[in-house]
Order: sequence, then C-alpha cells, then structure tokens
Amino acid sequence: MARLTLVSMLFLWAGSMLMVQGGDPTLFFEWNVTYGTIAPLGVPVKGILINGQFPGPNINSTTNNNIVVNVFNNLDEPFLVTWNGVQHRKNSWQDGVLGTNCPIPPGKNYTYKFQNDYDSLDVHVGQCFSVLVTANQEPRDYYVVASTRFTRREVTATGIIRYKNGKGAASSELPPPPVGWAWSLNQFRTFRWNLTSNAARPNPQGSYKYGSINITRTIKLANTAQKVDGKLRYALNGVSYVEPTTPLKLAEYYGVADKVFKYDTIPDEPQSDNTKVTLAPIVLNMTHRNFVEIIFENHESAIQSYHLSGYSFFAVGMDVGKWSPEKRMNYNLLDAVSRHTIQVFPNSWSAILLTFDNCGMWNLRSEIWDRHYLGQQLYASVISPNRSLKDEYNLPEGVLTCGIVQGMPRPPPFSS
Repeated sequence: MARLTLVSMLFLWAGSMLMVQGGDPTLFFEWNVTYGTIAPLGVPVKGILINGQFPGPNINSTTNNNIVVNVFNNLDEPFLVTWNGVQHRKNSWQDGVLGTNCPIPPGKNYTYKFQNDYDSLDVHVGQCFSVLVTANQEPRDYYVVASTRFTRREVTATGIIRYKNGKGAASSELPPPPVGWAWSLNQFRTFRWNLTSNAARPNPQGSYKYGSINITRTIKLANTAQKVDGKLRYALNGVSYVEPTTPLKLAEYYGVADKVFKYDTIPDEPQSDNTKVTLAPIVLNMTHRNFVEIIFENHESAIQSYHLSGYSFFAVGMDVGKWSPEKRMNYNLLDAVSRHTIQVFPNSWSAILLTFDNCGMWNLRSEIWDRHYLGQQLYASVISPNRSLKDEYNLPEGVLTCGIVQGMPRPPPFSS
C-alpha cells in the first residue's frame, strides 16, 4: 500500500453538538493540498501545505454551523484529514482515519460534511483547553509562555497580552516552569468543573451525574514496546494494530467484517506476560449505551497520551503504580472534567468513564505519533440494534470505496 499522509486538525469551538437543522448556516471551504518548503524548527524542509499555508487555514465558525470542506489532494501520495476534538455525533463517516475512510488518492478530491461541535495548565499531547484570564494586573504588556515538558529538549514560545492603553513592556525574565511530573499529577486532581456556577457544562452521557451510573464493562489497556521480526512495534495488551486494506467501518457496513477483522482480539485485561506482541487489527465490540470504565496502565518510563474520537469522557482517576479495584475509592465521581484526551504518567495509571452512545467506528490512539503509527491504537465499534437514523447516519453519497468493498452494491439505507 502506498504511503499515507494523515493530517490531524485541532479545532477549538464553543458549544455542543445538536441535530443538524435546515436553518443552520452552512460554511463552505476549498482546500488545496500541495508540497512546499517549511521551517517549523528553523531548518527548511519539504512539508505539506493547505492553500499554500503552514499551519493550514482556520475554520472560524459558531455552534451548529454546518461545515463543508472540499479537499483536493495534489500530492503524489494518498491523503486524509482527521478532526481532533470534533465528536461527529452519529457520523464516524467523517472522522478521516483509515479505520473509517479510504484515503483521497493523488489528483482526486473528497468533501467532508459535518456540524460544528465541541467545548472542550498543563496541556498534554492532543489536548485542548479554553481558559478565562482575569485582567486585574497593572495595565502593561505581559508574556504568555508555552514550553515543552517531559522532553529532553526544551522549546519555548511566547506571546503578548497587551492591556488597552497600557504602559510598559513585558518583563524580560520569563517565569520558570514547574519541575517534575508530580506537579502535573497534582494539577489533574485539582482541575474540576465548578458545579456552583450558572455556566453551561457538557452533558455528553445523557446525565451529568455519571458517578451514580453502574459500570457494565471494565477494560484495562497496558502499552508495551517490542520488536516483531526485527522491527519495533508498540502494542496494547500484547497486540500491535495493523491497518487492513479495507477500512473497518466500510467492511462492517457492507457486511463483510469477518473477511477483514475479528472483534475483541485483545482481552479486557492484559496478560501477565505481556512481552510477546502479535500483529492484527484491533476492534472492540462495544454494546450500544453501555457505561464503560477504561484504565490505561503505563509500565514504561515515558509519558503516554491517548485520544478517543467521537466522545468526551470523564477523567476520574490517576495515580502512580498499578491499578486495582480498590483505586475506585479515590475516583472523582462528582465534578471530573469532560475531555477527549488523557495523559498517563510513567509507571502510572489513568481511568476514564463514558457511555458508548455514539454509534460508529471510533479510533482510540496514542497521540504520540510514532507510537500511533507503529501500532499503539485500536477501534471501538458501536452499533445500534435498531439500525436507525436516530442512532447513526447513512453512508454518505460520494463516499470513497476501496479494498474488498470497491464495486460492491451499496447496502440499503436506514429508513427511519
């Protein structure tokens, strides 16, 4: 298979996703993808541009806007765009990952259509936050400092907050960053929703009282790194993900899933001996509307970061060592922050809770891209037994097909 280029777009939009309404505004965008010279680290290299820009163009929209993005691939390799932070309710067809979409071939185009959603400090790989800053200081200029953490090489970027009619330049001395990851762990424990405020807050699971919902399934995922046939692979519960030639969602929709992958190829608990790694597509068969607990265990010396497409989840626990059922006593079951990405510190664990109520094929992946590319990812399949438009949209018109479904008759659409 030709090398694929995947571009992940991160959007910060206010609001939460609702049903598409006929009166909601539609915003149209045309993106031309080309090669060009970029220098993100100061050294000119060949990179990918969108409309001649790097980073690519902004999409400025508001809640419930309908977004139509026509992407023209002018590269000499297949290309996909995925949209981090956009939940795509009932619409994994637009998620833009290999498990749901065929890549856009060179010289071709594909149109993404979706509705704007998502509301979303220590910001880990793949995470995003919206913050309010109280302007209560002396009117002058102030630096905003962003710097890398948990990396050998420290990179710092600065911006300026400028008071209107302020006098005085920003201080030439930048504040030092916090030291050690224990500070970040403590920040997680104190980072909570203010339930006494009148502001809106997300309600992604049907009831914000998530702490009173019975857990129906617990999945513990442990990451490992091993060589397979002399090549480095990253795995979850002893299996390293490989992409089939047919996208998982298309295989499932066309009724040929058994020819492409098997469900639940990894156990819900990692094996005691997790040193052997096998290669296979990983698809968890999730029961629609089940309330699930997922624990990420990191036995390595590097920090991990995981993103789940299609959902916001409640990050309820995080600590050093191994997870055990007794750790639930320390879960935050009242005011945990709803998010789509979670960090896992070295030799530590993190726990999330969510209801799998968004039908589709959804990617759970490492946000550290070499680990993602080399197998540290899986998909969660959520199918409604009703096979209804109330739960999932039909296969879009003009969808790209590939693999064994190419040329197959289109399945009948959902009627209600």
